[in-house]
Amino acid sequence: MLSDYGNPLFIPYYRLDWLSKDDYSLTLGLEKEGKVELSRLGAKREEAARLIEEGFQRASWRALFLGDKDLKGIFELKIQNKDFSENGTAAIFPSILILFAGTGGIRVLPMRYLRKIAWNEQTYSITLETSQGTFSLSQLGMQTDKFLRALKSSLEESRTLFTQTLTEYLPGIEPFLGQKLNAILWERGALKKSQVDDERLWEKMVSLIQEEKKEYIESLFKMVSPEKAYFGITPSPFWESELPYLSWFSAVLYGSLVFEVSSKEEGFATYLFRVPATSLNEAEEWVKEVHIWWPLLGFHREIIFFSEEELESEANRSLYLLLKLLPVVHQMRENFLGKVVHSEPEKWEKEIRRLASKA
Repeated sequence: MLSDYGNPLFIPYYRLDWLSKDDYSLTLGLEKEGKVELSRLGAKREEAARLIEEGFQRASWRALFLGDKDLKGIFELKIQNKDFSENGTAAIFPSILILFAGTGGIRVLPMRYLRKIAWNEQTYSITLETSQGTFSLSQLGMQTDKFLRALKSSLEESRTLFTQTLTEYLPGIEPFLGQKLNAILWERGALKKSQVDDERLWEKMVSLIQEEKKEYIESLFKMVSPEKAYFGITPSPFWESELPYLSWFSAVLYGSLVFEVSSKEEGFATYLFRVPATSLNEAEEWVKEVHIWWPLLGFHREIIFFSEEELESEANRSLYLLLKLLPVVHQMRENFLGKVVHSEPEKWEKEIRRLASKA
């Protein structure tokens, strides 16, 4: 932005909190700097607002590590739910749906969160029932059919990807069990230790983990009941085996979520988070979101313990924007209890219990 009274003002999109359209001007709300008013725009006011919103959306997509080539469609529409009701934009990707509701905020919905898609002939609107609430989408006009096709296509692609992952890592699995595991991963983002019936198979899978981490993971699972212990399977180039690769482990201990990443390239430390919930159902939903999003984002731990100054730097603008897009990432940062480096197993366990009990 150029000023008649000084140097140009550069405002990164990731610092933008809101955009207000007045009769003759636009006002940009910035997280720390306050407000910037753009006036004398005349007939260019709507075009300027559109360019700012589109720029923010492009920055948002990059922050979610998705390329423009993965985008299935952008749609102008009206979004209504209990939190906001205003005109906005929907962006559909193969694995997620992003709802930009102008000044009302942003909702990033994994396709696995969709429970029901319904068309209401009376109101000419589409209703999405998700685990994050119910959304009514209207004023799509001629784009309605295209939106529904793109949404259902993305949902099917996402489900197919899950099935392919299971087929790749469990090639000889019995079909019914494969469907069961697929459903669990789709809904919960993780498998429970209690769902492993064959202990010998479990021991074989654990044996694939590098020795430096194996003892700590085994200790973690001994500290909690199988119903409170979780694990995930993901693609890995480091092992050639017909057994699934155990990528990460977690456990709920004393009201804390203890998280251990077993991938070969990851560090040797365990991360603990206070579970921000007032009920068992809230706790389960939050743990589920962490299981879905943190692996999806590649276990970026920097976003958790970077200082405010580091997060605000140009080099970390994508991490900074993620805090604004994904509530669960912001909550992980707020409720981060600390990390325990692998040293000696007994000292490690003692420190894990000490930190977990602080929740």
